[in-house]
Amino acid sequence: MLLSATGSLCGPPALCIRSLRTTGVMMASIRDISVAGSRYAAEVPDTLDLADRARLAVPALTRHLSPEADYGVGDDAGSLYLAAKFAEALPMVRAMSGDDADLDVERAMMRSRVSLIDEDGLLYTPPNTPARRGGAADGREYAETDEAHTSAYGNARMMQAMLFWHQRDGDPAWLGRVQRMADGLRKIAVLKDDYAYYPDGGVAFDFSYLKESGYRNTEEPSSAGEGFEGAALFYNSNQIGALCLWHAA
Repeated sequence: MLLSATGSLCGPPALCIRSLRTTGVMMASIRDISVAGSRYAAEVPDTLDLADRARLAVPALTRHLSPEADYGVGDDAGSLYLAAKFAEALPMVRAMSGDDADLDVERAMMRSRVSLIDEDGLLYTPPNTPARRGGAADGREYAETDEAHTSAYGNARMMQAMLFWHQRDGDPAWLGRVQRMADGLRKIAVLKDDYAYYPDGGVAFDFSYLKESGYRNTEEPSSAGEGFEGAALFYNSNQIGALCLWHAA
């Protein structure tokens, strides 16, 4: 059951911005980030230090983000979803390591992602973002489009990121955004008999949905190996994990 969302998404002292590259209307109110816990020196066995591995992961994630590209990773249609993965990972590696490097970059990245969430609750790639082209074993390419576009998979990763941020700062606004995104995922699902699926639209990026005109192709994937990456099952299953994580929140 989807519960109604409540709570303000913007207000002092958080900084509120609106993206100039999309028609998104959700104000990006993001609390300051802090790394909780205590720090102390200890003598430990000389074995693999997972906390140290996590510390090394922080700059590996933050320094791949491009301020010139709205803190995305690269410049094609996949950039938005890759950044959502980074937003998902950073709270976890900081919890493991206590590292507080580049908190301003992390916050700016998430603020940019949230500002791209439209009034229907979905995270959209801005119009005219270069499409994913070539490279697959079957030579599959995706047509260019001048529409904003989204995918169920990208939104599932963003839902998971927002839920991890909620675990870190307790801000109820994250749950409101997740609620709206779940509603959006329901809107773009193709219902058939007693189940639903998300088709590969063949435009911009794997399994993309165009904001104004919808899917260019609504055929149900016939095998788990369809799509640019040969991963139809993957692109149709992350939503289940995100919804389960939301249910447990």
